[in-house]
Amino acid sequence: MKLSKKNLPSLIESYLQDIEDFGDETIYTPEYTVVCESTLKNTKKLILESKSFSLSLLRESVKSGTNLQKEVMEDFILYIKSFD
Repeated sequence: MKLSKKNLPSLIESYLQDIEDFGDETIYTPEYTVVCESTLKNTKKLILESKSFSLSLLRESVKSGTNLQKEVMEDFILYIKSFD
């Protein structure tokens, strides 16, 4: 699935479902999952309201976030790239 503004919500849902179903429980702890959900929810809102869209915009969306939020976004970007 190619990354686009239109399929971003679907990619986010797939990512969250996959980390829940297949993620290493020592990495994807319940606390980490909560950060994933909140980070990606906020990012989705920002992206859907923007005029342009790119991977760099995803990174930019957490530029002022915590290290954990940045880690979540990088993991999500790797996940997206696995579909290309």
